[in-house]
Amino acid sequence: MKLNKPISAGEILKDYIGDQSIKDLAEELGVSRVGLSKIVNGHTQITPSMAVKLSKKYLTDPMYWLGLSNEYEVWKILNEEQNTKTT
Repeated sequence: MKLNKPISAGEILKDYIGDQSIKDLAEELGVSRVGLSKIVNGHTQITPSMAVKLSKKYLTDPMYWLGLSNEYEVWKILNEEQNTKTT
């Protein structure tokens, strides 16, 4: 069964960020630019701490960010398992 790839939290975050630079947002949130960049580019998950920071900045629920991040991570695991079974 082929699983549809969900949109990563980083892709959604890009829409929220808009024209603001990752550097400026990282400073505003009190996080590293590299860490934020990894989230935006889908290389790392959103932590509960980051979810709270994003929810305060964008007036969203922290569970929204965690849900997006977890859904994408679960998809990656299931997709990897499926690819290993077919090879």
